[in-house]
Amino acid sequence: MKLTQQEINTHSYVIGANKLKRLCQNHFKHSPLNFFEPYKIYKNDDYCGLMSDDHWADYFLQKGYQHSGIAKFQEVHLKGEYTLWSFSEMFTIGECAKKMRQDCIDFNYGNGITFIERHSRYTQLYYFGARTEDKTSNEFFIENIALLRKFILYFEEQCRQDKYLFNAYNKKYTCRNEIEILPEHLNKKSSTSNNEFNLPLRRVYFQALAHEFYLTESELKCLILIIQGFTLKEIAKIFNLSPRTIETHLQHAKEKAGCSRLRELIQMTLPKLKNFIFTN
Repeated sequence: MKLTQQEINTHSYVIGANKLKRLCQNHFKHSPLNFFEPYKIYKNDDYCGLMSDDHWADYFLQKGYQHSGIAKFQEVHLKGEYTLWSFSEMFTIGECAKKMRQDCIDFNYGNGITFIERHSRYTQLYYFGARTEDKTSNEFFIENIALLRKFILYFEEQCRQDKYLFNAYNKKYTCRNEIEILPEHLNKKSSTSNNEFNLPLRRVYFQALAHEFYLTESELKCLILIIQGFTLKEIAKIFNLSPRTIETHLQHAKEKAGCSRLRELIQMTLPKLKNFIFTN
């Protein structure tokens, strides 16, 4: 059923886009990125998500693309931890799919990368896209895997601090599988870059078996160095703190995660910390 303009203006995609757009503009201005879209795809085919382009969000709803099942099909097709893709190679079957592909190109959406996190109740998809005319975007994505992961953690933190953004992001809809998607898969190893978004990251969120918890940047820095093989004394020297303070940070992290042993905490957090870099 086609939405009225009033319904579009009050839709979570549009409300969320106005918030997410400002968040992205502050950190994407020196990069080729021109959009960011996070989605959660639940096992029962419900989904929720956001768009950083308010004009695209409005147009997307006018066209009724929210019923296309795009996110659900990508959740099924995408493999690995991340996948590079191009709009020219996606949405290749069906008239609705072809129209959406052309609309994406008309909105200057070219290549992109999607990060995939699979949880027990849902799959998390994070889309980053670059301008059509940018011919070096794939190189940017590969060289900045860690940086993009850091932005994802920053987004999650901001989402929990802004109730309007949080509510828009967690508004659930039901998928209708009307589109067949054939994405291009490129398996390339990530590398790191000296480029930095100026992200005031203070918390990183994790999903435990029965609850969600967060760790502070200080707790995570200590944990990452422990994973890398540093001792408490060595970590204390790096941060000019006492070994007792480092031990307290790690103890707080275990308590938040509901772990009695450091090994359990590492096993729980390591998948999300892969390729993640903190800078002093």
